[in-house]
Amino acid sequence: MHTPPRFGYPCTLTEARRTRAQSPQILRNILGTLPYPTEPADALLEVLGLMLFTTTPIEHALRAAGTDIPKRCEEEQAHALHWLIQLALPHGAEWRARAGKSLDELRAATQAGGGNEKL
Repeated sequence: MHTPPRFGYPCTLTEARRTRAQSPQILRNILGTLPYPTEPADALLEVLGLMLFTTTPIEHALRAAGTDIPKRCEEEQAHALHWLIQLALPHGAEWRARAGKSLDELRAATQAGGGNEKL
């Protein structure tokens, strides 16, 4: 009887070989259902290539608006990139203008409301 792999990983050499043999089809099945693109668009590459010092103002605006972001540079940048990816995927080349407008709205709402409200 076949025992499913624990924690999603093959447990035995036989299971590892079976998984390896099936992996191209499994990968095609998974990629076909992901909302994330299988080929990187220009806007996505641009966002993912942003440097830490470029994303810092975004992290500050998100944190001021109440987003709970741990104070580790890796997590701060991850939050900013996640936020920007959500703009880049649907808006393509317009992501930067959308991000600027959204940041302006966040800053205005934070200043008007006294800040630190949860998003």
